[in-house]
Amino acid sequence: MPPLRIAVAAALLAALSPAQDGATRRHTTTVFAIDLPAEWRELGPEEADRLREQLPYMLRAVHTSIPHGTALQVFGAVDRWLESGFDGRALQIVSTSGGPAVDEELVETLREHYTAFDAEGVRREVLEAHLSTVGKDAHPCAELRIRTVEPGFPPTRQLEFSTSTGARWLNLSFHAWEDDWDEAEAGIRALASSLTFPHPPRDPEVLGDRLLEAAVVGGLVGVLLLTLRKLRG
Repeated sequence: MPPLRIAVAAALLAALSPAQDGATRRHTTTVFAIDLPAEWRELGPEEADRLREQLPYMLRAVHTSIPHGTALQVFGAVDRWLESGFDGRALQIVSTSGGPAVDEELVETLREHYTAFDAEGVRREVLEAHLSTVGKDAHPCAELRIRTVEPGFPPTRQLEFSTSTGARWLNLSFHAWEDDWDEAEAGIRALASSLTFPHPPRDPEVLGDRLLEAAVVGGLVGVLLLTLRKLRG
């Protein structure tokens, strides 16, 4: 076979071969970009319905349009979940327009909302909450470590980053079963460190009415309850 054809054939074979362990791909949107494991992709609504009995409460609402421009997405090894069952590791992203300042008040507001959260028997315990930075450019955020207990499921841990970028407010929540957390955390933090955002957090002086800001924060936590109740109904 001529050298050119050999090179083309090799390139095609490489493109079609399964990704090796540890491989990542860049997922880019107009709001953020992140390196995800090569086998991860977005969970579709029909797939979420098929996996409903396996997915913890917080991960069941996807592709949902909520008032005020809020959206929910879940990423993970979806094809493997469908074949072998949910493995506990996932990234949930909630985004909305506007949002509060990234400051100590945000940290305390989130802590209070999570501590008071009680839906379908789900309880959330805030293990740690503080101002931090995330990603390649040290983007300011509120960082929270959370433990969630839900009837019928193993306890889970979440590492969450809440921030704004331009006109959008984001909550990125990395999930794993509690008994898998020690093994999963290093990989989760590596993914978080790959984050980039096109714009800095919004200036607190231009955010508008603080009541609206509080409603946005509360909505990101409470919208899961409202949405899932509608879906279950």
